Amino acid sequence: MDTEKEYIIKIPNEKQLEQMIYKEEEIRNSEDYRQKCTNVKDEVNGWLRVTKEMQQQLVKDFGFNTDIECDIACNYMRRAHILYPNNEIFRTVPLQVRNNKAKQGNLLINDQVKDMLLYDLNNNQINLHNILNDKQNIILLGSHT
Repeated sequence: MDTEKEYIIKIPNEKQLEQMIYKEEEIRNSEDYRQKCTNVKDEVNGWLRVTKEMQQQLVKDFGFNTDIECDIACNYMRRAHILYPNNEIFRTVPLQVRNNKAKQGNLLINDQVKDMLLYDLNNNQINLHNILNDKQNIILLGSHT
């Protein structure tokens, strides 16, 4: 007995993404969304949870209903500015793209890192050079937001 099944997974196209991006911007500017974010101001990353839930509902409203379709559509929406770099809508409309201050760093392999003051999780001061010593090191930096 053949038990293989064929699955079709919907993936948003560029035009659908444009519509979703405009709708997301409308929702982010709504009083309801702002209030939901305010309500979780004391929850660590509460606004990220609220935003994720909003995006999931948004893509479901556009017909991406299964868990995998929802995840893919949300991912495409968040990366539309990378997937379609020549589409001005994706570079100018999404709040998270418009206000992104991140940039590529300028350190190269074998560059000397200047000493700086750091803080550990207990708010104790530590000098970077005291951690690095004279060994080869790899420094990775990033942000969760």
